[in-house]
Amino acid sequence: MNGDPDDTVEFKLPDGKWEVVVDGKHAGMMGLRELRGGGSIQLAPSTGMVLREKL
Repeated sequence: MNGDPDDTVEFKLPDGKWEVVVDGKHAGMMGLRELRGGGSIQLAPSTGMVLREKL
């Protein structure tokens, strides 16, 4: 979650494969897209993201 109303925030992703379930505009039980860990994601001001680890 990025509670800052003005600035984008960067978060480091742990290693592994991650499925985006909710982003700033969409939600879905089947997942929206896949991300690879070890890098980072950027969250726009006042938005959030829900990820689940792909096993």
